[in-house]
Amino acid sequence: MKIDDITAVSVSFLALVQIAISLAFWMHGRRIEKRRLTIDLHRDYWSIENYLKIIAPGWKVQMQWNHLPVAVREIYRSTVLDGWKRLSDEDYFSAYCGDPQVSVDYGEWHFRTPSGGEFLTEHQALTLLLYKWSQLAVFHENGMLENALFEVLFKDAYSYKRAFFSELALEMRGRVDDSPTPPQFIGRIKYLDRVFGYR
Repeated sequence: MKIDDITAVSVSFLALVQIAISLAFWMHGRRIEKRRLTIDLHRDYWSIENYLKIIAPGWKVQMQWNHLPVAVREIYRSTVLDGWKRLSDEDYFSAYCGDPQVSVDYGEWHFRTPSGGEFLTEHQALTLLLYKWSQLAVFHENGMLENALFEVLFKDAYSYKRAFFSELALEMRGRVDDSPTPPQFIGRIKYLDRVFGYR
C-alpha cells in the first residue's frame, strides 16, 4: 500500500470518526432538549397559576359532568357540549354576552360566570385544559418530548381526567360528525389513551 493510499484511508477514517462524534453530540443535545421541554411543560402544567385558572375549574366541570343530580346532569352536559357546536354570530353573542330577557340558567353558569383564576368562565377554563392536553399530544406525536419521562410525569394527571375526556370526546364526536373542522381534542384524547396504554 502506498503512502497516498494510507493517507486517503486515514483521512476517510478520521472524517467518519468526526461525523460519528458530531452525530453523537447532536443526538445527546437533542435528548437534553426533549428532556428539558418535557420537564418545562410539566412545571407549567402544575404551576399555581395554571392550577387556579385551568385545572381546578376543569375538575369542577368534571365533577358536575359526573355527579350533578340526574335531572339537571343532562341539561348541564348538553350546555357544555354546546360550547363546541357551530353557532351563528347572534347565537355566539347570546351565549357569551347574555340576553336581557333570559334568566340565569346553566348557560349563564357555564359560559358567563367566572369560575377560576383571572375571571375565566367554566367553558374557557375547560377549553384551555383541553388545549393543554392537545398541545402535549402534538408535542409527543412529533417526537419533541422524551417518551419515558413524559409517561412518568403526565400519566397520573391524565388518568384523573381520562374517563371525563373520553366521554366528552365521544359525545362531541356525535355532535360534530358533519363539521369540516371538529375540535382537535377529539383525536388527541384517543392518541393520549394509546400513549398511556389505555387502548
